[in-house]
Amino acid sequence: MLRVNKKIEYGIIALLYLVGKEDKVASVREISNNCGIPETLLSKIMQSMKNVGFVSAVYGNQGGYRLSRELSEINLLDLTQALAGP
Repeated sequence: MLRVNKKIEYGIIALLYLVGKEDKVASVREISNNCGIPETLLSKIMQSMKNVGFVSAVYGNQGGYRLSRELSEINLLDLTQALAGP
């Protein structure tokens, strides 16, 4: 059985949420409210995923995050290293 920590679990959930949004932008608050992830932790997770290029940030009033890669191009090892270190 594979066990992952909360950061990785929340990262996976956030990525799956963004897949459902297609090319639209989702704010951290929106993802947090819809997925039950603490907003402060999710903010850090999204920033980490932005730094490695999984998501891109859109700034401004209608800003948020969207996928910058296809989900099939993101593997669990890369996500784990981005969120929990090597």
